[in-house]
Amino acid sequence: MRRGPHHICVPVFAFLVFSCVSSTNYYTGKTLKSEESVFVAGFEVNAMSEGFINESSNLPKVPVTASFGYSRGLDHNFEVGVRYTIPWLLEGVLRYQLPSRFTKSFDVSINGHGILSSWSTFKYGVTISREMYDLQPFVSFYNTTLDTGYKGKYEEMIRAINIGVGIPTEGGLIVPELNYQYSNYDKNIRIITVGIGFRIS
Repeated sequence: MRRGPHHICVPVFAFLVFSCVSSTNYYTGKTLKSEESVFVAGFEVNAMSEGFINESSNLPKVPVTASFGYSRGLDHNFEVGVRYTIPWLLEGVLRYQLPSRFTKSFDVSINGHGILSSWSTFKYGVTISREMYDLQPFVSFYNTTLDTGYKGKYEEMIRAINIGVGIPTEGGLIVPELNYQYSNYDKNIRIITVGIGFRIS
């Protein structure tokens, strides 16, 4: 038996507000080539929070987060990475890009994120991008599970839709990104974040 929304709304909201990195990724559907590596840095602002922000809340209305990390390409279209978000979130990433014979003119990656913070979470999804005029516009779809501590079970809580564009530069890739998140338990809980990331080779 699952807990009702009133039991889990506070941890869900806190996770969404203070763990915006759970939706912001700063990558396209193309993984790094084998032995290629990049340093990743990003800055993000919470543009909209609805559902639990009110006058009596002690939570900030416009939290800003910063993150930094490292990613490396492996054989067979795999990529691994790690990222730390100030002040207290550590994230490990494993990605796989589908072979081009299956995806035609698109780059498609399957992505898994393990996240350690006050709650252990796992995010999984897909990113689709395509090179157009030297740009790499993309869209991502994700589900995130959050360990509520209820009977030791993981319960699916958060879904996210991300849109952005990779902008190649001499030093790597600039990735502005817009993210929309909502809770599966309470559709009134919605978060929109805007971020910009730098993949520096």
